[in-house]
Amino acid sequence: MSLMLYMTIFLGASLILVALSRRLGLTSVLGYLVTGLILGQSGFNLIKFSLIQNFIDYASILLVFLIGLELRPQRIWLMRSHLIKLGGIQIVITAGLIVTLGITVLQLPLLNSFIVGFALALSAMILALQLQTQYEQLNTTTGQYTLAVTLAQALVAIFLIALLPLFTRTESSQHGIAYFAATLATISGVFLFGRYLIQPFLNYLAKQNSIELMAATALFTVLAIFLTVDALGLHVLIGALLAGMLLADTPFRHAFETMIKPFRSLMSGFFFLSLGLYASFAVITQSPVFIVSLVAALLIIKSIVLAVLGHYSRLNWSNASLLGLGLCQSGELTFLVLYAALKEQLIGQVIMNQLTAVIVLSMLLSPFIYLLAQHIIKQRPERTRQDDVNTEASPALIIAGFGRFGQIIARVAHQQLLPFTIIDNNQPGAEFIEAYGGRFIEADITDSQTLQQAGIEQAKILVIAIDDVEDCMNAVRYIRLNYPELKLLVRARDRYHVHLLRDMGIEHFWRETQLSALDMAEYMLHAHGLSLEEAHEQVDAFRQHDLILLKQQQRLNRDDHKIYETHGNALAELKHLFAYNEQVQARYEESDLNPNVEYYRSDVTQGGQN
Repeated sequence: MSLMLYMTIFLGASLILVALSRRLGLTSVLGYLVTGLILGQSGFNLIKFSLIQNFIDYASILLVFLIGLELRPQRIWLMRSHLIKLGGIQIVITAGLIVTLGITVLQLPLLNSFIVGFALALSAMILALQLQTQYEQLNTTTGQYTLAVTLAQALVAIFLIALLPLFTRTESSQHGIAYFAATLATISGVFLFGRYLIQPFLNYLAKQNSIELMAATALFTVLAIFLTVDALGLHVLIGALLAGMLLADTPFRHAFETMIKPFRSLMSGFFFLSLGLYASFAVITQSPVFIVSLVAALLIIKSIVLAVLGHYSRLNWSNASLLGLGLCQSGELTFLVLYAALKEQLIGQVIMNQLTAVIVLSMLLSPFIYLLAQHIIKQRPERTRQDDVNTEASPALIIAGFGRFGQIIARVAHQQLLPFTIIDNNQPGAEFIEAYGGRFIEADITDSQTLQQAGIEQAKILVIAIDDVEDCMNAVRYIRLNYPELKLLVRARDRYHVHLLRDMGIEHFWRETQLSALDMAEYMLHAHGLSLEEAHEQVDAFRQHDLILLKQQQRLNRDDHKIYETHGNALAELKHLFAYNEQVQARYEESDLNPNVEYYRSDVTQGGQN
């Protein structure tokens, strides 16, 4: 049977079973996993074992690359406290307990116990996060703790994979101190390469609006990293992780994620399909009590350890229990470590088959255990608090755009201790705001998943501070259509932008330079000889006069295209405004009114009468 036919069968079966899984309220991970179980060694056995191993190799690379995209260095640094206190301590305690059981009860050698213990201490990262998203808990304290634990486990998994060659008995230049030094040199070199060569080149391409060359640059970077890792004799998964982290560390991470977004679920699903193909339930029929006991021990140990740590980290017992039950299974991270150990001949095929069955059974059981816990506890997890890891909570204020305008709004909110979320897709380095009680999401505001992640359902006010008129109008149009009750405060670039916002029914808008210009104009009048009171009156009168003029123009030009034709050119619009003011001034001069003192105030009265 040809490879093309295999892929067609697998894809067709996945379409049916993944759709059915979602129909039943389960995650897509289970759909792909069950597809592999049915078609693989536990079912129809349609594919040779050697080809399954090839699938595993390629799927592992894709999965680790996706994980790398989530491991932004800035994000890791900001969450370092919770990565260590929750993820790090959980891994050490859980691994210590399993290693002890492996040595005392299972009579495993020390090295095997060490590898198995640390591998089983890891959880199913994608499954756990899908469960949190499915139950709308990712923005709660429990969800954010789950994210912190899985990120820590992902880092530990790759670290363990990098360490495995050091335990092999072969003597070659790629092992020992030389191997460790090569790994450190590669990591350092990749990030220097990205920071001082790739990022400046991407900035140049962005200025040239060469989107296709940016995609080509990203592909070149990934291939170059893989070739470097292969040439140095390092594990290919280290290259996959570094490639993902390098792209995530650029200001154009959102653009790269947008490129692969349609294939993201399929890329991760390919791994779980391969895992299902690899798993053999024959070991369960051979030793059912042994396998079931291992699964039960794994679920109990991990759920208790995580629940205790969660409660110690200020969760109540209900939410701490949900944290433990959501991460009690083993998953893709565990399999990656064990499969790498198998290739290094540190564990045998029999142990690998048994532990793969344990991994698959725990993944199949954990969603139902979590669902049962939800019904027993009968309460939603508590909302996040500012002093927890939940800098990614859902406050009532969302600010879209973090340029010079949005930054002032955020500073005022922070001064008043108002929690807020920032959404911006072109503001690299803004993650520092999370250290001050805010939350930063690097994404497009018109993306429905972004808005859900920002907590749009709980938001009371959305400030749109985007400087680009077209992007702003797209965002306003989307929000008005999907969240008509949400209060919008919108930044307007100019008078033309104001007309467009009024036509959309926006009541609260501020022209970005109006207030500062009027404040300077008031000081200018005072410096020119007017008293402070007179200068304030003239500027206030001008403000009202200008607002009335805007309304008059709005009535005359309802059509967006007509407004653009009339005032699209800034210089032509300015000429129109000066001519209009001159005509009004002339009318009042004919009435023997003092234009220098009463001009604007009288014009407001006249405008109101019209």
